Amino acid sequence: FNLGVAHFRTGDMSSAQRHFEKAMQLKPELGEAWLYLGVIEERAGRLDNAIARYRGGIEKDRENLELWGALVGALRKKGQ
Repeated sequence: FNLGVAHFRTGDMSSAQRHFEKAMQLKPELGEAWLYLGVIEERAGRLDNAIARYRGGIEKDRENLELWGALVGALRKKGQ
């Protein structure tokens, strides 16, 4: 996960995505990995994919308020 954050901060989104997906596979309840994956999708203009990531994360980590906030933000961008 930490490698994903480092790549994310340097702008290497493909490496960041790869590390976040690996973290998510190893620990599906890690809401932060889902959140970062959603942000990557959202920044690429793929709102439907971002929403799916946020919802997937919420299923595993229902108490993660950042995921809920990101989901609401993405839905608002879509006009929903």
